[in-house]
Amino acid sequence: MRDDKDTLITTRGSSGLSFLDMKIIAADDKVYEIRKVTPFGKKFFLMDLGTSPFQVYLELKRPRPITLPKAKALVIDVVTAPHGFVSDTANGLRVATDRVQGAKSVADLIEPCRTSWQWR
Repeated sequence: MRDDKDTLITTRGSSGLSFLDMKIIAADDKVYEIRKVTPFGKKFFLMDLGTSPFQVYLELKRPRPITLPKAKALVIDVVTAPHGFVSDTANGLRVATDRVQGAKSVADLIEPCRTSWQWR
């Protein structure tokens, strides 16, 4: 869950983040999948062991429409995955589920995701 473009495209080699597995849900009821990732500004891994930030150019597939129930299901799948966002918390799953299920539109679903640290 990312709040803005710069946060989305900035990463570290040590993060283990797989952009190709990501889906981007937009407020216009569209879901975007990533076709190709091109890193730039990346240092040689052995120089800093992957700790320096760098950015990536994301080539997106054509957007597809997404319904609110499907968008909610995608978010819940990410949140509840093993080693997921709230998997190591006592109340995180309940809080996340309540916030996600309370959304009345896809645009409304994005707002609680912007403050997802509060789910923990």
